Amino acid sequence: MSQRDLIVNALLEEPKKTISGEDLAKRLSISRTSIWKNIKALQKEGYEIKVLKARGYRLKNLTKRPLEREVKRGLYTKRFGNRVFYYEEIDSTNNAAKELARKGVENGALVIAGRQSKGRGRLERRWKSPEGGLYASIVLRPDIHPSRLTAVALLFGLAIVKAIKSLHNLDVKLKWPNDILYKDKKLAGVLTEMEGEADKVNFIVVGMGINANTDVSVDIPATSLKRETGAEVNLVALLQETLWQAEGLYEGFIKDPTAFLDEYKEHCQTLGRDVKIVQPSRILVGRGVDIDKDGALVLRLPDGSYEKVLSGDCIHLR
Repeated sequence: MSQRDLIVNALLEEPKKTISGEDLAKRLSISRTSIWKNIKALQKEGYEIKVLKARGYRLKNLTKRPLEREVKRGLYTKRFGNRVFYYEEIDSTNNAAKELARKGVENGALVIAGRQSKGRGRLERRWKSPEGGLYASIVLRPDIHPSRLTAVALLFGLAIVKAIKSLHNLDVKLKWPNDILYKDKKLAGVLTEMEGEADKVNFIVVGMGINANTDVSVDIPATSLKRETGAEVNLVALLQETLWQAEGLYEGFIKDPTAFLDEYKEHCQTLGRDVKIVQPSRILVGRGVDIDKDGALVLRLPDGSYEKVLSGDCIHLR
């Protein structure tokens, strides 16, 4: 633990008490000057720490930022979030996670950003990422065939839906393959990227972007949790719940790749809808009737035939 971690923990142990700098210094075996410098650094990180002259310090409120120490406190997962890398600003959490994965970072490592300068969604669309949203990417090293990549994206979309329902009781829905909607407005998205070989996955990076306290989108009308609930969202709690839900689904998926599909279909707004699928070389129009074991959308075409699609821009027609 860093000195800042230890100071926050010490202040949390006695939240209603003012603790002197001398007492903190003795507890942590560091100088009072170091205590003061770390207190100032914590205040810059967003911690509301009251400084009472000649008396000491009192923690009034934790930071609202999803810093490593806050995410790990109260995180009940086994592997997801075992390592956390937090950046105030970064080009893309997926880019950073891929670099870490190439260097051998372990399964479950997490990259979080306060904001992204070059956030992106599927099909290289830009995902505006100002402060107030939740932007995170996780590194996975599953022993699965690359064809299951779409299914992993669906799994994390479902995890976000379950987390939002659990914390905020909103009737959010899934739009195949990677959007989370509320009343047909975009609330969140998932971006999966993989590196490997023809029949082997080296690693998968799953990026998650949630419009928590700001509503932005790149392609369809958007909303935010704050707008829909009328209150500011706790980013740490939202991320912790999402990771917990995702890990449970992921563990089931590794044992049985179809284990989560029935639950996904229950929340999927694309099924039973007429849709248009835009791919680089063609456009398909049909009705979404099923999701197969690989996460492909099964379309019933106007001539009565069926076709599976694993990728493409999905547009709900009605």
